[in-house]
Amino acid sequence: MILKNEQELKELIKVFKENTMYNEKLIDAVLQQLSFDVEDWENLEHNFRKASDGWHGFIYYDETTKFFDENQTLIFDALRDYENEVGTIQKPEFHDNEMTYKNWMSWFACEAIIFDLIDFKYDIEQQYSELDETLTNRKEQNETLEEAKYILNKKNNKK
Repeated sequence: MILKNEQELKELIKVFKENTMYNEKLIDAVLQQLSFDVEDWENLEHNFRKASDGWHGFIYYDETTKFFDENQTLIFDALRDYENEVGTIQKPEFHDNEMTYKNWMSWFACEAIIFDLIDFKYDIEQQYSELDETLTNRKEQNETLEEAKYILNKKNNKK
């Protein structure tokens, strides 16, 4: 599904927010930190594999620690919701290294949102594909029906 402009992306993100378990404010914070745009949407599956690959806005410790500090309550809520869905996950301890902990938590938030967005995009593309197939089948049926009518009319006009 190719988007024409940023407005279409905003509309899709709005629908995404209505259909995900994550907080709208956290989604906005992650997408803003990534400078997420139409091109990112188009290349979502290829450009966003894991945060440790280096995603814009989530590369350097000063970016991730600041992101954590500004969004820690939202991140904790997202982590709680995620663990309620899939079970407890292994994470670093705060007292071992504060910077590593904040970085990990920021990456978690970013990956959780992006991976959910990838699933959302896949679902939408499947729905469009099924709709397109249905419309194509209808068109073929209509063409066949028109052909049959034409043949019948031609046959009836010969009599």
